[in-house]
Amino acid sequence: MLETLLGSQAAKVLTDAVAGKWKKRREVHNKVELHKRRILSSRIANNIYRELYGLRETFLEHNLADRHDANRKFFDNWLADPVVEMGLSPAGGWTAKRIASLHADLEGVRA
Repeated sequence: MLETLLGSQAAKVLTDAVAGKWKKRREVHNKVELHKRRILSSRIANNIYRELYGLRETFLEHNLADRHDANRKFFDNWLADPVVEMGLSPAGGWTAKRIASLHADLEGVRA
């Protein structure tokens, strides 16, 4: 149908552009999901900061904080922490309650 309206060359360009956009979104989605799985499966609390730093970089690279309200809330609560921003992994600071809160907030993050 597109070919009859636009011509075959224009239809191909449009189709390729849409396919490229969805491929890029799928790649970003997979990257965010990988960060989420790493955070959720981390059994060493000090490694959580490193994983949050990676997620922060992905958020900034793809402007994910502005896509959804839950992303903005997660960024402000967890990824704007100066320790995460500097990429440090200080000892301590993680309690079971804080980790559970992080996991709960992480479930709402979308790419």
